[in-house]
Parts: sequence; C-alpha cells; structure tokens
Amino acid sequence: MKLFLLLGAVLALTAGPAWSQPSGVIINDHRLSMKELALLGGAIPAGNYWYDSTAGFWGHVGGPTEGQKLPGYTIGRLRADASAGNTGVYINGRELTFVEVAWLSRQVPVQRGRFWMNPQGVFGREGGGPLGQIMLGTQNSGGRRPSLSERGMLFYPGEILNGH
Repeated sequence: MKLFLLLGAVLALTAGPAWSQPSGVIINDHRLSMKELALLGGAIPAGNYWYDSTAGFWGHVGGPTEGQKLPGYTIGRLRADASAGNTGVYINGRELTFVEVAWLSRQVPVQRGRFWMNPQGVFGREGGGPLGQIMLGTQNSGGRRPSLSERGMLFYPGEILNGH
C-alpha cells in the first residue's frame, strides 16, 4: 500500500509540471508547453516558427514558406512581418518575401495588395470572392512529385514537421 502511494506521489509530481514546461517550440510568438506540443503531434523541432492558420502554411520566423500543415490550429497571432517580407503582397495577413512572390508569379500575375488563400490554393482579394487557384506542392498532373525547381521551395509541404 505504501509503495502504491509513493508511486502515485512520484507520478503526480513528474507528470504535472512536466506538461507545463516550455518545449523550445515557439509558434506565432507563443511558446508551446510540452502538452501543447504533444497535442500537435510532438514532432516539431525546437525553433521559432510562424503559422498561417487559414491555409496551413508555415516557416521559420524571418523566412519564407517552408511547407503546409493542416489549417485551423489557433496558435498565437500571425504577424504581418513574420517572414520579414518587403514586397507589399500580403496573403492571410502575412507579407510575402521576394522568393515567394517570384514563385507565385510563375503561376499567376502578382500585384501588390492584400489577399486571402485557402489550403487548396484558391485565392482572392481580402473581402472579395475567389480570383483563381494556384497549384500547390501536392497538386500536379500524373500524380508525380514536382521537382524542387518546379515547386520553387526547398521543402515539400509537411516534410519537416512530418519527418519525411
């Protein structure tokens, strides 16, 4: 009986505070606890990230899009300057970098302004209806995976977070 009480006390002491400890992962200026990290799947390397909850795009703070995760997670607030963009082109509130605008301009004419985009690549001006759709990394003819040059990015959506 004493052993069970002792084990219960040890588990209570180690389980409670450990979940509340910071994980080393920061998303949209919010430092995740170990519990929050576990709820997101736990496979996110320590680092400082931005995350677009509307389309699921993500990247390191100060950099361009590195991939796409499921949208809809409410984690902090995406800042307009999260990528350190200076193009005057905003998607879902984040100013894009030159590299992102160059990639987009291979598919559609890009204009300065504020736009929305959903996870399937459908886009439009903020407050307006759809104007078109771009091809994202997993949408291509024949089901083949596009090359790095075709994708215009270093990582396939989800590669870093999914560990592939």
